[in-house]
Amino acid sequence: MKKNICTLLSTLFVLGATAQNPWLHIYQNSNKYNAYKSDNIKEIYFTGDGDSFSKMNIVTNNEGTKTFDMSNIKKWQHAPNVPNINITTDTYISEIQSKTEYLTGTFEMDGNGIYNDVSATVNIRGRGNSTWKYSKKPYRLKFDKKISLCNLKKAKSYVLLANYIDPTLMRNALAMKIAQLLEIPYANHMVPVNVTLNGQYKGSYMLTEKVGINAGSVDIDETNSILWELDKNYDEEWKFRSPIYRLPVMIKDPDMPENTTEASSLFSKWQSDFIEFEKGVKDGRLSEVADMESVVNCFILFAITGNQEFCHPKSFYMYKTIDPASETPSKYTFGPVWDFDWCYGYNGRNHSSLLSPEQALNIHDTSMPGCNFAWDIMHNAEFKTLFDKKWNEFIAGKLPEFWEYFDYYANLIEPTTAQNSVKWSQTANRDQHIERLRLWIKARIEYIGTAPNHGLY
Repeated sequence: MKKNICTLLSTLFVLGATAQNPWLHIYQNSNKYNAYKSDNIKEIYFTGDGDSFSKMNIVTNNEGTKTFDMSNIKKWQHAPNVPNINITTDTYISEIQSKTEYLTGTFEMDGNGIYNDVSATVNIRGRGNSTWKYSKKPYRLKFDKKISLCNLKKAKSYVLLANYIDPTLMRNALAMKIAQLLEIPYANHMVPVNVTLNGQYKGSYMLTEKVGINAGSVDIDETNSILWELDKNYDEEWKFRSPIYRLPVMIKDPDMPENTTEASSLFSKWQSDFIEFEKGVKDGRLSEVADMESVVNCFILFAITGNQEFCHPKSFYMYKTIDPASETPSKYTFGPVWDFDWCYGYNGRNHSSLLSPEQALNIHDTSMPGCNFAWDIMHNAEFKTLFDKKWNEFIAGKLPEFWEYFDYYANLIEPTTAQNSVKWSQTANRDQHIERLRLWIKARIEYIGTAPNHGLY
């Protein structure tokens, strides 16, 4: 009887392995986790006294036999695994130390049957502002030529987000999905990956496009275009404070001419153009100077996620292309959107105590330039009318797809979150954090649908 059960269990394990589910994941107590590629497993058998089993034994091709105590196993399953990225720098270093100096090395990605494998030379450095201060570092990747990673558009530069303060490892991915459903231009794609640097596992990351004017991000002709970044860090070379709202405005792209005179002339031209845009916002002519669809969609996203970064402002982008042949004045488009770490009620203190979803966006702090800017936008009559329309369209037509994605992504990253939790304790008890996030978003959407002014102010 016992032998037959052992044979049945082993057969079930083998049958569970498919091209879509090539990994055996074993989740144990105390954040312990193991994963085995099915084609590396020779045999699985169970041992114990009498008719009960106390041990699971996995025989692999290259690691011998691994024995697990059944009482310590919470769950095992066949499922996909996210791509594994292995970066080896030419000069050994345990951690990237600089946000400005690149290190050269090799990039190897095992797509794990989901994406194509990739091998290339890479340059790597740190990135981020507040996120760079955390123990789990975010990275910038730059390749010698344009390549496609994980089915993203070909580009030379990519970003690896660490999501250190996010116990769900989902916040940015969910925000970008909402952005895509709202058709916010050039919304990033978030691909969960495991990252190893010089033989040391660094954790679960999100691979995504680098925001900028390029084929992989804001795909516009840079000859007559500008991509502004509004950010209190104020750390780009070409920058100014706007005269009305005192916004910290910086040129994100394109690169300025090397000739100082040409660069100054070009900067002066775009600075004057932004000032005219700002006047339009202040004078109530928002629809004359900005693409209203993009403006409203961005603020729907900010409302759902409880994103108040724009109040500083931080990580706020907008772009414009001037067509010399067109007789119609061009307008600024809001986007691409970026950075949703401090969202969904996160208060900067802990992950178990979230801000209430039933509160307006805090745009009343007049000491913050972005608040004054947002206040005039939100009180624009055309903005409010279009917000009502777009909100109802989103709830009726797009919300079910968002919740489908929520469940899909939560299931997809369960193995990589478990692996991450062995190194970074923030993601332990991830099911509790994900359920709390789900309930927060549901309550937030209900609040926006019933609150005066949709809870914007």
